[in-house]
Amino acid sequence: MTQIQHVYDSSQSRYGSPRIANDLNALGVKASRNRVARLMHKANIKSIMYKKYRVQTTDSKHDYPIANNLLNREFSAVKPCQKWVSDITARAAPLYPNWRRLVVPDCYFRFSR
Repeated sequence: MTQIQHVYDSSQSRYGSPRIANDLNALGVKASRNRVARLMHKANIKSIMYKKYRVQTTDSKHDYPIANNLLNREFSAVKPCQKWVSDITARAAPLYPNWRRLVVPDCYFRFSR
């Protein structure tokens, strides 16, 4: 038990039973992961678990003005160049200086049969 506590303390409370069992086996102490987990549970020893890094794609907490929705999901156009669209990846331009912003006119096609 003191060897488990020693490996646990030397890992700054970050190692769980699999790593502690591996370290003990490397030191020549025969111990399985299940035995180490059981002894850790009995001694109330728990590893520190960090939250996984989560990429934040949208910053909703800003003071910037929000543009009005002029298109209002009305995507059909009567004549060319009436409605324009932009690629949302243009917001990533400061992160990638070689990227260029692209604005293209709405596709205006008449299909004749």
